[in-house]
Amino acid sequence: MSFRTAISGIRAATADLTTIGNNVANANTTGFKASRTEFSDVFATSSTGVSSNATGQGVNTARVAQQFTQGNITFTDNNLDLAVSGNGFFVMDDDGAQVYSRDGALGIDRNGFVVNANGQKLKAFSADSTGNITGSLTTLQISTANTSPSATTTVNFGANLDSQESVPGVTPFDANNNSTFNSTTATTVYDSLGGSHLLQLYFVKTGSGTWNMHSTIDGTSTGAASALAFNSAGGLTTPAGGTLTIPAFTPAGGGAALNLTLDVSEMTQYGAAFGVNRVTQDGYTTGRLAGVDIDAGNELVRRIKKLNPSIGGFSGMVPFGK
Repeated sequence: MSFRTAISGIRAATADLTTIGNNVANANTTGFKASRTEFSDVFATSSTGVSSNATGQGVNTARVAQQFTQGNITFTDNNLDLAVSGNGFFVMDDDGAQVYSRDGALGIDRNGFVVNANGQKLKAFSADSTGNITGSLTTLQISTANTSPSATTTVNFGANLDSQESVPGVTPFDANNNSTFNSTTATTVYDSLGGSHLLQLYFVKTGSGTWNMHSTIDGTSTGAASALAFNSAGGLTTPAGGTLTIPAFTPAGGGAALNLTLDVSEMTQYGAAFGVNRVTQDGYTTGRLAGVDIDAGNELVRRIKKLNPSIGGFSGMVPFGK
């Protein structure tokens, strides 16, 4: 009997060492939770219960308990490496079966799915076309297809025209002769196929507080000049409403005609040098996937490489759980 008692102790110690060894072996395993061995005493009993002078019969391994304490969160060079802070699991798809994991070492497979080392696909709440998160849980797939371009429709332009400038002595206006205009500036606009075109604006003073604005696209005149007028305080009075329509321009390459509205409501005429304070347009060319990031709100954002980086991409929310 005493021999069996000693053997139970050896078995218990072996179980404890095995648990410790497993913890040490997985020290660098992502998402691993350590375990501890818990033991229970074995009492000697008879039909009448436990006698006052009975000795114990050894020890049992009651359980090996996994410790779900928060692990250390470290930084890595992989944008898709994630960590769960607090309670919760990553929801993964394993060939149709829904499984849970604390392992956030993720990457992208050849089909664009976000997967772990076992090929299980990360599931997330998808986003609609406007970027709002929906309640639909689906496997997260990153599209690498080029995004469609969008033609420019509105150009917002703000600048100051120098009220002390003189009317040019050489007429008529000639874009190739800087003696026929006072100031010029340019911006890039895009057609329906994403092709870029240079919109050039020329300002010619015609009198006290009055100007003509000429425009060209890719060096081709867009038509007659537009009149600008300012009051004695330097504010714009003409055109009414502060918007001008640039005549349609048909680009080379098969794109649809460009129909541009020019918002000049922020233009002024003060006694200061010509200066552009704002020039924006709402078009953009096609884009391709440049990278992915997880933002502070757990949203996966697809960064699109465009000439206009303000245009949004793809987003989806990773279900961390709390």
